[in-house]
Amino acid sequence: MQACIGLTWKIAWGFRNYGFPVEDLAQEGQLGAIKDLAKYDPARARLYTYAAWWIRAYILTYVLKNCKIVGSCRANVCDSLKHAPKPNSARISRPLTVKTL
Repeated sequence: MQACIGLTWKIAWGFRNYGFPVEDLAQEGQLGAIKDLAKYDPARARLYTYAAWWIRAYILTYVLKNCKIVGSCRANVCDSLKHAPKPNSARISRPLTVKTL
């Protein structure tokens, strides 16, 4: 388990731009390392190769579960609507003609 801590921090550091604290990402990676050690078979792969896969999977799952894609998109749309030109009542009440279209 101690051998995977450095690997966990290295992988967690790669996900730091998603808006989560690196400590939380590393903690999720440690859960992946625990899962890895329970299922590891030395005859099939090296420990670091196998551990890296599980660590990355747990961190990515954490990021996907906790990111708020819809909320951030909604915030961007609301911000852009705040700066949109306001409709003018005189402009709205005019009848449409072919020329204005």
